[in-house]
Amino acid sequence: MTRPLSRWLLLGGGPLRRATDRVEALSRLVVLGTLLAAVPLGMAVDRTVSTALHQTADAEASGRDQRTATLLADAPVGTSPEDTEVLVEAQWLSPSGGSETGQVLAPSGATVGSTVTVWVDTRGLITMAPQSSGDVTAQSVLSGVLAGLVLPLLALLAHLLVVHLLDRARLRRWTAEWASVEPLWAGRTR
Repeated sequence: MTRPLSRWLLLGGGPLRRATDRVEALSRLVVLGTLLAAVPLGMAVDRTVSTALHQTADAEASGRDQRTATLLADAPVGTSPEDTEVLVEAQWLSPSGGSETGQVLAPSGATVGSTVTVWVDTRGLITMAPQSSGDVTAQSVLSGVLAGLVLPLLALLAHLLVVHLLDRARLRRWTAEWASVEPLWAGRTR
């Protein structure tokens, strides 16, 4: 089992082995190497991205607060079933203790005086919720999986291109050699 695999990878080692065969064998070894490196690479990317995203999420969480905003107007009813939330004027307390007013997302059809939960930054302005631990995990795992798949895929595509170019060069060389030998075999001279 090992011998046929090594012969396929290295294309044998006889005296008829050409330089193009050596290049193709090297290209196969590069693909094999990237396949073997894919899992460790994916794990390293996952760890690196996870660390960076956790730091970002921690920084976001330390600079954001959850507040209750009171609607100052009725929320319009959406024009389509996808319009589950609409922008409505609301009021909330800022981190400094003052009152802030602005547009918030509220359920379609909510009445004046209803409350919604919002996230505010250190100045009291509406902002996005900080990234959750689940979001960070999903993004880092996806990054690791993509890195583990993309490297071998690129190596395989490069190998296929190398094989295509080598085959074209072999065919050109064979055609030129046949053009010089064929007349001798056919009993003709030029």
